Amino acid sequence: MFSQVEVRGCVSSEPFVGEGPDGEVVAFLVSDDAHAGRPDPACEVICEGALARRALACVVEGSRVVVTGALRASQPPRWEGSDLCVLRVEARAIECV
Repeated sequence: MFSQVEVRGCVSSEPFVGEGPDGEVVAFLVSDDAHAGRPDPACEVICEGALARRALACVVEGSRVVVTGALRASQPPRWEGSDLCVLRVEARAIECV
């Protein structure tokens, strides 16, 4: 089960390119516009396969994007006992605006 979400914001990292079990994977961070001028929470975006290749064509640090996909939340072991978690969107679609 997953929650479908739409994330709008600014790419706040250079894309990371790697290999996953099903081929090419691209990951990057998107920051919410509502936190302009302050340290803000960022959401990690993961793209796989053909979407990963398309993302590389338009995703650069500073570009504006709209990402639609499945929301995942996890807590790395070093954060156990805290309220901190990592938000990740497994992208189904990306629009560079």
